[in-house]
This record gives sequence, structure tokens and C-alpha cells, in this order.
Amino acid sequence: KLYRNSTSLKLNYENVVIHSKLKDFVTRVDDSGLSIKTSLNGPEEYWIDGEMHTVRPGTYLVVNKHQSFDCYLNSPKEIEAFCFYISPKLLNEVIETHQFGLKDLLAKGGCTGREQMMFREQIHHMKENVLGLYLEQLMPILKNMLEENTWIWDFNSLYFTLAEKLVESHIEMNQRITRLSSVKN
Repeated sequence: KLYRNSTSLKLNYENVVIHSKLKDFVTRVDDSGLSIKTSLNGPEEYWIDGEMHTVRPGTYLVVNKHQSFDCYLNSPKEIEAFCFYISPKLLNEVIETHQFGLKDLLAKGGCTGREQMMFREQIHHMKENVLGLYLEQLMPILKNMLEENTWIWDFNSLYFTLAEKLVESHIEMNQRITRLSSVKN
């Protein structure tokens, strides 16, 4: 599913892409879906737990499922953005595939429905990890498809790849933090 200018929609989706072009947007979200916020051409401000996160071109923000936040956008020009929502069930399949391998996962009858992985809610630069690099390639393709009204895309594959890149980036970041911690000690 793809929604445009979703100012009146609830923001707790699974496997949805929202494309927006807005000059002014203010909302409070009490229960978000797991999402990746991006911007193509201007700043969007998100307040999470009293901390401001400004998403600009070349950056993204991951918001955890069930997180509450405020979003502010006020600009003289339209700010174009994509927000990608990922299903927790799909994310768990990716996590367990990484953890056990596909063969072992299939042998035990599929996913166990483990608890949701929590991600760092902070601004990430596109060039710093595999998710950012994927988003950097993906957004112009989606924008072009919207402009030309051509939909040649397997969205199931898109969501799986987003979940996979999100998990890989999370693991990579945790490994970097662990290495830094062990160097300090």
C-alpha cells in the first residue's frame, strides 16, 4: 500500500509506504508502527521522549513500534518525504533467519513470535550503514515511479529487504559499540 499526504491517517501501519508533500504538518502520535522516516528536500522534526530529532535529506530516523512522538513540519516550500512502516511479524522472520539460518528455522516450524527488537531512535546518516545506503538508492526510484505513475515493484520484496537492512544495520551498530566499549576498558 502507498498513501499520499496522510495528515488525517493513523500512523500505526504494517508494510506500508507513505509518500508526502507538505508545507505544514503538526501531529501527535500516541502509538506508532515501526517506521523509518526520511526526507527528500527539507527538515522534519520529531520529538521522542522529550528529545528533538531533525530528519533532513541524507538522514533517516527509526521509530520503534508503540512509541509516541510529535511531528512538526513548517516550511514555505513543500517538503517531500517517505515513511516506511514494517510489520513486526516480518521483522521477526528476518531476525530469526539471521539468528538460526533459514534451514534451521524451517526445520523448527517457522518463527517463534519472539519479542520485538528495539532500535536506536536517533538520526542516522545514509552513508553510515546498509539501511541508509539502500534508502538512498530506493527513494529516487520510488519518486520516479510516482511521477511517472508506473508501478513495477514487488512491495513484499521491498518490505523484506527494508527489514533485512534494518536488522543488519542494528547488528552492525551494536558490534561497533561493543568494540568501542572494549577499547575503553
